[in-house]
Amino acid sequence: MKKTKEIRVLMVEPGEKPKEALLKTDLDSLQKAVSIGCEEQGLIEMVSIGRKCSILCHEEGKILGLPGNRRMGNDIIAGVFYIFGDTPSGGMRSLTDEEFEHWYKVFEHPEYYTDTEVTESIMLKFFGL
Repeated sequence: MKKTKEIRVLMVEPGEKPKEALLKTDLDSLQKAVSIGCEEQGLIEMVSIGRKCSILCHEEGKILGLPGNRRMGNDIIAGVFYIFGDTPSGGMRSLTDEEFEHWYKVFEHPEYYTDTEVTESIMLKFFGL
């Protein structure tokens, strides 16, 4: 039986300063981690943010009405999210001390958004056939 891997990540919750957390990397654990504040276990989304790191968040956070957390460019991430390191093969790894410090500074200050601001940040893309 394969042992579940646990990695060191930066956890960012709405209205809170970021904090260090250990995250199990099996699918069930990842779904539970992004579902804090939800009634049901949700879908995960992983988005590369550069510097060989990615964000793990709830794919339907805005649709479910999770609170706005932090702005990334023109987007607002809703609900809790985690920052982790990327491996060359596309896997998840612990953050280095330098990465942890960098992302902590980026997300150090809590941000507050109205429900309207979060809803208006939902982006839909339509592609022609």
